[in-house]
This record gives sequence, structure tokens and C-alpha cells, in this order.
Amino acid sequence: WNSVTRYNIAGIRYDENEFDNEDRFTQTISQEFRYSLSRRVTLTGEYRFSHTNFAHSSQRDSDSNYILGGADIHHSRRFTSHYRAGAQFRQDDLGDTTKPYGELAFRYKLAEKTSLHFANRLGLEESELAGYQDRYTWRSVLTLRHQITSRLAGNTSLVFLHNNFEDGVVSGEDNDENLFSGNFGLSYRLFSNVDLNAKYSFTTVDSDNPFREYDRHRVSLGLGTTF
Repeated sequence: WNSVTRYNIAGIRYDENEFDNEDRFTQTISQEFRYSLSRRVTLTGEYRFSHTNFAHSSQRDSDSNYILGGADIHHSRRFTSHYRAGAQFRQDDLGDTTKPYGELAFRYKLAEKTSLHFANRLGLEESELAGYQDRYTWRSVLTLRHQITSRLAGNTSLVFLHNNFEDGVVSGEDNDENLFSGNFGLSYRLFSNVDLNAKYSFTTVDSDNPFREYDRHRVSLGLGTTF
């Protein structure tokens, strides 16, 4: 037996005043218990607690409790998989919501310098859409990474989201939308812990609400560091 404690923080802030009601800060703490069933299979049980605080709209603050079970499996030196399933219990000013929650991920090393990662998650998230308190989202991300040289790496990812917005606060109606995004990037290691990143992405959204539909192209250049 062994256990792992994790603490994560995340935040988002919009520059545009019309979106500042979405400015928020999220803290998540988790306690995971792990049991090695064999050399290849580790069983897990996990409890998570997450609190989201909105900077300009405290009535939208929420708490989520997660009860999860799962396994990590090393199928071979090249192939590993990750499974988590359970329930998410969310509380906010509009009441309590309980939904199934799950995570599924695969990592495969295609070659010495090339790896493939496929990650999926199903759960409640902040809505980011006026008139809805939350959304139930399925996320899928497929990422291919190749180490071109000792300093230069390339990566390509495909992202799919299905969002279900239930029981609008004003309209009482549901709203579904799908998002697809393709991302292509290069990363160059300047120093031992500093990377220069260049990225192009294309995003398209199909929604029950035609005013939510859009296509977007984005090019970015930045620096990243690890500690």
C-alpha cells in the first residue's frame, strides 16, 4: 500500500469587461490510495475536493466532491493505461447536482523519440455560458509528440468536446454544443528548464444556439519554464 496527496490550483482572467463574470480561481486537493496487485497492475481509490471562487459573482461559487476508483496498468514497456470512475457531487447556490465522473487515458511509445497520448474525461465543469450554472462535458485529446533533435520537439493534438448545458436559469432549456480543435506546435529548449514555443490552432464550434457557432484561427509564440 501507498498513498499520494495532490494539490492543484488553476485560474482564468478575461481582459474584456463583458466576460469578467467568468474570472475565477479553482483549488483542488486529492488523496489517493494505491495497492500493487501485481508488477503490472495498481488498484486505486481516491477522494477529491474542489472549490471554485468567482471574482465578481460569488453566487456562482461551487464545491465538488469526487469518490473514485480505478487502476493503472503497465501493459508493456511501451504501453500504459489509466482508468478512474465514480461520482461527482457538486453544490452551488442553485442546489446540488450528482453526475457520473470518469477518466480514461492511454500512452503508447511508438518509437524511441515518438509518443502517442489519448486522454478522456467526463464530468461537470463551469459553464462559461450566461444563463447556465454548469455544463456536463466529455473531453477527448489525442496528442502525438516527436523529438526532432535534442532541443527541438514537435507536437500535434486533436481536441473534441461535447458540452451539455442543462436547465437554463432563465429559459429552462437545454443546449448542446460540440467543439473540435486541431493544434500544431514546435518547442525549442533554450536552457535546461526554459522552452520557446510556437503554436498554430484551429477551432470550430457547432451549437444548438447559432450565436455560439464560430471558427477561429490562432497563432501564438511564448516561453515556458519548469521548476
